Amino acid sequence: MAANESLISAIIVMVFSIAVISGCRKNADDTPPSITMSGYNPVTVCVGTPYNDAGATAFDETDGDVTDKIQVDIDVDTSQPGEGTVTYTVTDEAGNTATAVREVVVIYCD
Repeated sequence: MAANESLISAIIVMVFSIAVISGCRKNADDTPPSITMSGYNPVTVCVGTPYNDAGATAFDETDGDVTDKIQVDIDVDTSQPGEGTVTYTVTDEAGNTATAVREVVVIYCD
């Protein structure tokens, strides 16, 4: 009987371990943060004027406000007509990344 009891105990431990591991996976943070851009998108600016970005905020359902983790890449040349972009990227504690892009149109103004 001791062998059967050991086998039953081993099976119970194995089933419990699988349940715990499965439960952990279901609770894993696999949702990226959301980024909300302030201001307009697209935005239009006049040739020769400085571009002042309106910014963005970011929220993650697990980590909360992650605005301070936003990386901003501004690729806008206002010296001539054309198009540029502002790219916002944020990564939460679990490694989930979100990106938002603002289009910037540079035009001649009267």
